[in-house]
This record gives sequence, structure tokens and C-alpha cells, in this order.
Amino acid sequence: RLTVDAGLLMDALLVWTLASLSGGARSPALWLLPATTLATTLAISPRTGLKAGLLAALVVVGLQAAEGAESPVTLETARWLGIIALVVGTAAAFSAVNERELRRRGDRLSVLHRATEGFVGAAGPDELREVARRGAEGLLPGWRVEILDGGATEVETGRDADGVRVSVPAVARPGDGDEPRALARIVARRPAAPGRPVRLRRSRLLAVRTLAASYAAALERLELVRRLEHLSTADPLTGLGNRRAFDEALAVELARARRTGAPATLVMIDLDRFKRLNDRHGHAAGDRALVGVAEVLAAHARTEDRACRVGGEEFALVLSGADARAGREVAERIRRAVAARRLPTGRLTVSIGVAASDGWSDPGRLVATADRRLYAAKKAGRNRTVWTDGP
Repeated sequence: RLTVDAGLLMDALLVWTLASLSGGARSPALWLLPATTLATTLAISPRTGLKAGLLAALVVVGLQAAEGAESPVTLETARWLGIIALVVGTAAAFSAVNERELRRRGDRLSVLHRATEGFVGAAGPDELREVARRGAEGLLPGWRVEILDGGATEVETGRDADGVRVSVPAVARPGDGDEPRALARIVARRPAAPGRPVRLRRSRLLAVRTLAASYAAALERLELVRRLEHLSTADPLTGLGNRRAFDEALAVELARARRTGAPATLVMIDLDRFKRLNDRHGHAAGDRALVGVAEVLAAHARTEDRACRVGGEEFALVLSGADARAGREVAERIRRAVAARRLPTGRLTVSIGVAASDGWSDPGRLVATADRRLYAAKKAGRNRTVWTDGP
């Protein structure tokens, strides 16, 4: 601040010197005074511009006094003082408008920054939706905002029963040859008298569109993460869970059983004579057989159950909250459904072993028990279910 004040004083002394050497109070150098005042007001602040204006006035009055004028405030002085005052007032008004606009822009940037941070940290679509809604409310104060699914891919404005409405889509980036699609849309409404046009500042609309683009990118990122997670736990041939998914599902189910006291049951399934099928009819026929068994498992599994392919021709079904009797019934339905399917290569059968947790929660013990009963079913002639270790 002291440096600026010193600079203003030096400018005033410079203009005084130039004017004194080139005509005094009538010197063209005095036009530097309103120019300096204008630049100072716009570049620094209206308060600093007022200081520059006062110094300019002192320069003009001083020059008049140095020339021996009877009164320092002559018509010429008044003219220069009026010009300086007009410049200061006009520049201060423009500066205030600029400051208000800069403040609005700063507020919008802050809202967009917080929304971006929220999108990065959101764990699911509901959290993303809430971040987008709060961001839109921050950008459109006084508007009622909701986030809807789908819709048109272009910005829409119009009127409805509640007043004026603006709809801004969150559009997915299309790939080669793909059409743009709206993943969601930000819909804002505001009461307005009938007949009034829809008015929304271009800068505000641009900010909402920027928010919508960030929202679309966050939705695409979440969809990609979920797709990758699915691929990491899915068997590529059958679409069921893989061994990793089985281990995770079994651990979660046994933890739930330990916490609630409810039972958990494991059904292990193995195709009968699968190697002979591959040797006689080829691996394509073997793949069709595996897919057929997977379809049966998917059809008989409940939403809370997890069906997985855990080996070459071995499958597993983790039954949530089911006891040994329920597991046996499900296993028998699966066995009969597989036997009822007709493939070009002939009849397909499976052997099944069933084990219930019965109060203990060791995954290895449960898998070993089910495997033991599975191989007991094979040893007893295949195409059967074994659910106990007794005769």
C-alpha cells in the first residue's frame, strides 16, 4: 500500500513538472491526470482511484496558484476537477460491477470445485446424484432442483405448471459410431408469472452444463469400475462367479451366519463323465454342457444366493440362510433339471454334495465336507445328491 501511494505521488510530481515546462494550467500534459486516475481505479481499487483523483486536483490547483491566479478555483480548474471527478465516479461504478461479476464467478468456481471433489469421493449412484443436486442448487440459488434419469441430449427450457423449467443433460461421451445418450439430467424449476419468458444468464447456464458434464463423467467412471469389478469376479464362459467370487461370497455368508445364528449351506456340483464328453465330442461340446449347467444354477438360485464355477467342471452354490434340508431340496431340483436337459451329445448328469454350517464358520471345513459328499455321490453311481456322511 505504501508503494502504491508513493507511485501515485511520483506520478503527480511528474505531471506537475511536465505541465510546468509546457504551458502550466493549460498544458496538454494535464490530460495524463484523468488517464492515470482511470487506470488506477480500474486496475487497483476505487479507493486508490480516489487518492489519485485528489492528487490530480492538487496538481491543477497548485499550477493555478503558481501562475498567480486570484483564486485557485478558476473556470479552468473547475473544468479539470469536473473531468477528474467524472472519471473517478465512472471508473468506480464499472469497478464495482466487475467486482460483483468476479465474485459471482468465484462463487460458481467454488461450487464446481466442491462438486468435483464430491464426485471423486462418491461411492455409489445415490451419492453422485446428491452431489449433483447440491451443486446445481449452489449454481442456481432460488431454483428447485431434482436429478432425473435419461431424457433428451440437448438443453431444454420451457414452462410448466410450476413456472419456468430448465433441463440440462448429463451426456455420456459417445464412442466411434455411437449416438450420444443422456445418463441423467439436471432439472431446475422456479416460480414465475404466466407469460414471462425463461431467462437464465449465459454464464450460469454454462456453469450448470459444466456440472452436468462432470456428473456424466463420474457416472461413466462408476459404471466402468463396476464393469471391471464384475470382470474380475466373473467366469468368462458361463457368466457365473469365478473362484475369487466364490471365496468372497462364502466368507461373507459364514460371517453373517456367525453374527445372526442363521445357517448357511454350500452345494457343490460336478458334471459326470465330463472328460469322456470332451474326448468324444470336443471342447465345444464340453463348453455347451458347462453353459447348460450354469443356466440351471442361475434359474434355481435366489437373489441372495451366489452361483459360481470353481473349477473345470465343478460348480458351487452358496445358499444364504438355508439349512441342510433346504440345501438338499435345492440340490435335488438342480440335479433333476440338469438330467432333463437334452444336448446333441446326449444326456447330461451331475453329482452333488451338500454341507451346512451347523454353527461353525470355517470355510475350509465347509468346502471339504461338501467335496467329500460330492465324491461319495460319484462313488455311489453318479447322478445323485449326498447330504450326510452316514449310510
